[in-house]
Amino acid sequence: MTESSVHAVAAAVPAPGAAAAPLPGDGAATDLLARAIAHVLPLVTHDLRNGVGVVGVQLEALELRALAAVPDHEAIRRHGAGAASGIELVAAQLDALSAFARSDAGDLATIVAEAVALVPLRRLAIGAADAGATCLAPALLRAAVLELLVAAATVAASLTISVTRRDDVLELAITGDRPLGYPLAAEWLVHLDRAGARVHLRDDALVLSCPPA
Repeated sequence: MTESSVHAVAAAVPAPGAAAAPLPGDGAATDLLARAIAHVLPLVTHDLRNGVGVVGVQLEALELRALAAVPDHEAIRRHGAGAASGIELVAAQLDALSAFARSDAGDLATIVAEAVALVPLRRLAIGAADAGATCLAPALLRAAVLELLVAAATVAASLTISVTRRDDVLELAITGDRPLGYPLAAEWLVHLDRAGARVHLRDDALVLSCPPA
């Protein structure tokens, strides 16, 4: 994971005990968001499994060092710190999933950072991140961002994500280490089109263009 992704995870995860606002919006947009969250769950659970596996390896190595005829205290401290870091990352990922499902944030850059926080073990880099609210209902925008992230992450091993303003339109652009395809025949695409937004391919990037609020 890149340094910028680490910062995105830290920024997107709420403080312990923080209460997220209930999700507003019409039923259709809320249903689309629920489906998008279901689509991202396989990625999240895969990363959680890997994260727990990393912790297990660190703990096993710590035990071996501790039970050696001559304990290696420096190695014990190193593996202990690695296990603690892994546990914190898994906890942050679980918090991010809960927060994303309940948050009502409508700023595109904020939503992207929260989406990246769902899969912190993946190679995701955040480039430009211009703040800005869009004309879309928050639930619909969050569903679109998640669906695009899933579509890209299932094709490419590493992604670069940016949010910029282009010709007075807010754009989310995703590029990968492999060519990305257009997500076909999805209900959320129809809803985006009706709301004045669109998804398209440009210069090897998968782009979501949204009129500002």
